[in-house]
Amino acid sequence: MVKRKKKLVYAGVFLALVLIAIFYTGVSTVLAQAPGVIEGTEQVGEATGLGNEDPRIIIARVIRIFFGFVGSIFLVLMIYAGYLYMTSGGEEVKTGKAKKVMINATIGLAIMMSAFAITSYIISRLQDILGGGTGDGIQREYTTPGLGSGILGLVIQDHFPGIGATVPRNTVIMVTFKEAIVPGSVIIDNSAFVCTDINGSACTTVTPDNNCVCAGDLNTEAVKIYEACQTEYPAGSIAPPSYDPTQRNNRPVCNLWRGNEPSPSGFEFVTGEVYMTPDFKTIVINPYGNSPTDHLGTVAEDVTYFTLLTNNIRKFQTNTGVFNGQTVSSYPWYFTTNTTIDITPPFITNVYPVTLDANGQPIEYDLGAANAVTQWRNSRIRVDFSEAVIPPIFSRMTSTNVTDYANAEFLVTNDTAGAAITGDVIGAVNQYRSIIFKSNGNCGTGADLFNSCGDIVTCLPADSEIRTLVRSVPKSNLINYNSADPDGPAGPTAIRFPVGGIVDAALNGLDTNGRIGRGNGQTETQAIDSFDWSFLTSSQVDLIPPQITALTPQNGEDKSDGVQPDSLVSATFNEAMDPTTTTNNNMIIVSDSWNGWYTGSLFCNQGVSPDGSRFCTTDDRRTMINHGPFTLAQNPLDIPFFFPKIMSGVQDMQGNCFNPCKGPACDPQTPGRACCGTVDDSGEGGMQVQPGAMCPY
Repeated sequence: MVKRKKKLVYAGVFLALVLIAIFYTGVSTVLAQAPGVIEGTEQVGEATGLGNEDPRIIIARVIRIFFGFVGSIFLVLMIYAGYLYMTSGGEEVKTGKAKKVMINATIGLAIMMSAFAITSYIISRLQDILGGGTGDGIQREYTTPGLGSGILGLVIQDHFPGIGATVPRNTVIMVTFKEAIVPGSVIIDNSAFVCTDINGSACTTVTPDNNCVCAGDLNTEAVKIYEACQTEYPAGSIAPPSYDPTQRNNRPVCNLWRGNEPSPSGFEFVTGEVYMTPDFKTIVINPYGNSPTDHLGTVAEDVTYFTLLTNNIRKFQTNTGVFNGQTVSSYPWYFTTNTTIDITPPFITNVYPVTLDANGQPIEYDLGAANAVTQWRNSRIRVDFSEAVIPPIFSRMTSTNVTDYANAEFLVTNDTAGAAITGDVIGAVNQYRSIIFKSNGNCGTGADLFNSCGDIVTCLPADSEIRTLVRSVPKSNLINYNSADPDGPAGPTAIRFPVGGIVDAALNGLDTNGRIGRGNGQTETQAIDSFDWSFLTSSQVDLIPPQITALTPQNGEDKSDGVQPDSLVSATFNEAMDPTTTTNNNMIIVSDSWNGWYTGSLFCNQGVSPDGSRFCTTDDRRTMINHGPFTLAQNPLDIPFFFPKIMSGVQDMQGNCFNPCKGPACDPQTPGRACCGTVDDSGEGGMQVQPGAMCPY
């Protein structure tokens, strides 16, 4: 009877340890496969003082402490047994007791270790069968962390150059954060660090959206730029077969390395100048400063670079690291410079609102003309460029005095009243290819109007001729300008930024020759290469929300229908959309097995200029979610699902929010789909579609 009780006790202990081991191993597996479980909890942790640690991590630590406690008990019991044996003096009772303590302690330890080992093995094999892990024990090739963390989408709105892009040597690097950041966290605090207003005077208050531009030398502890050939693989990791320090000068080989950042000992990161836009969200880095000869890369071969954003970059609001609360504390991406220097100026591909003639040029109507075409009062104004341009520094128009904006890159005026229109100029959208103007004028109805998502509608002046001026760079600010020969050749590259006009990512001034479409390929003078057009407003407003008319891939489409890891994800609307809203704030991708990067933009129809340079023509009705490679199914039991989500924050060019109840994924005959729904990705019960205010497209 006693022996049977002992067996039951041993069995109970064994079962308890198995359950503990299963939970412990399961926690480890979940944490390894599902980063992001603590996303969005930073503010709660800071407010309560409890932190934002995942409860599963806390429980795992408790279990680990428990195992350590059990081991300590085993050690104490063995010491006690040894003491009994050494002091027994040969007495059979004492030596017998010492042996029993040793045997029972050893049995207990064996039960604990075997329970953990057996459970770990079972979980490992199940992961192999279901495709959930690396239970074969083989070490995987090391790759730099970051791109799979979702940071591009969670913390960063966009950056240029894009991931894996190939760009000319004289490119700048731009990063746009979702929150304002502290200028002094990316700019070295030395004599070169200045914050001036848009007229060049020292800022009285250095705060976001106060028309204050900060500039200085790049803090290489915050933003590290280095060659892929200098990356190092951590000890114990499996590097690619090509990884050999002797290959560091063999660019075609080492350009493919994706290791850690270089060892700081004796290594100097790329230096440069950095500018911060007045909203303190976008930093513009000019590698090696404004030198006309020092650039990234070489004239002989392509060079791949990494840009590493570190947690030394701080949020303006809280003065805490920009990556606090995320699963990783840095964000690296890579791009390649080719052997060319870009001297091809950008041009304008489209404007809104506008009525075009047969040659694709704006028609300008007179007020009161019988054939005049008018535009909605609540229209926003948009200019699309052929390539990425640096966001304007004149971003908040608060005065109606036109002479206050002599150096403004983008200016909207009421020709009827002869006054500037107050509002906000927004850049760094549509992959830096568009600039938007949002008027802050009241619609003059006697009471506020609200759009389809409850926002107050703002309007341009009614029954007026509205003119928009997009300035190029003054000739005196072009590198080859010779003051002794003012009529001589100059351009197209500006001497620095800002220079009082629109420049691309290689500091080439805008080239229009006064028209939409490609100019003559040479920035000449501000008068020739600036562009302006006008349109008429009515007294009417548009409050009708946009609707989705087509999706790519279609809802429910799978690999058998042609979906690939790099498949285009897009939604086409029935009208022009505002790219300031088609960002990764409002267009995201949710998955139970993928946590890659994503950004939102309007669709780019790519073209090639006669000189071989590439350009984009924006399709303003088609939005797209640019993304990292999707994961493929490992086996029939492990099929990944992806849920692109178009939020109601996506708006048309009149500021009307997308109505999730209007779209091809809605089905009045299906419960929960009459008004679409949202994807429940909380982790409880896997991915579930729930009724709500968002559509999973």
